[in-house]
Amino acid sequence: MNRIQLILAGAALLPSMAFAYSSGPPDGHTGAPGETSCVACHTTNPLNSGNGTFQISGPDTWLPGETYELTVTLADPGQSRWGFEATQLGQGEFSEASGSLQISASGATQYIKHTSSGTFQGTSDGPVSWTFDWTAPTGEDLPEEVTFYAAGNAANGNFSNSGDFIYTTSFSTMQDLTSVEAPGLLPTDLGLANWPNPFNPETRIAFTLPSAGMVRLSVYNLAGERVRTLLDQPMPAGTGHILWNGLSDRGIAQPSGMYFARLDAAGTSQTHRMLMVK
Repeated sequence: MNRIQLILAGAALLPSMAFAYSSGPPDGHTGAPGETSCVACHTTNPLNSGNGTFQISGPDTWLPGETYELTVTLADPGQSRWGFEATQLGQGEFSEASGSLQISASGATQYIKHTSSGTFQGTSDGPVSWTFDWTAPTGEDLPEEVTFYAAGNAANGNFSNSGDFIYTTSFSTMQDLTSVEAPGLLPTDLGLANWPNPFNPETRIAFTLPSAGMVRLSVYNLAGERVRTLLDQPMPAGTGHILWNGLSDRGIAQPSGMYFARLDAAGTSQTHRMLMVK
């Protein structure tokens, strides 16, 4: 299985060193493997040491060639200028969705980052957000999982690199295989697995279906109570997977403990143990 790493990273707002940084950080300051990170210049505070929040939101699954919206959101009490930078390391393509963003490239590596208006100068505390599009890759040997790693710069707007906070986070999305019949030989047996295991609080549940038909995939707790129905629909033969986010059907977060995924299909059933550790 191939794994794409899409890295979203913090803006370097360093007018005292390079005034143009406020209109877009230099390429290669993302914290990705082989690249430096923003804390190399924003040295006042250690990484993730502030009281802010930083997150990426996007699709749970993706299809080759389809375009999806991603949003990066940053907030930090007492800060008043904001930035980010993103790279996809050559997989798929970013595209701008507002005037607060720009795209650059260094060799085969593409970056998306803020413009001057995209720093939201004077917006105290936040949250601020940047929304842009990502088009999933196409072709052969596609990855099953895309992971976005992110860092954001919550700056204090003092036109220097002092007093800023850098944050990091991550977000993963899987290729949608549930509606695609597997090519070649079909599985001969019902199969069920999950990864990661143990998990906190999300896990991917993978299944194989030897024939088309009605499929029910449910999650049960140790007491034998069904807490979530993930699938209850006709499915083609082949392989697929689906995310369980640790919530019940009513949206209630489930506690740590042992859970059981149960797959009912092709006139039989299979059960698989999963461990949630918080």
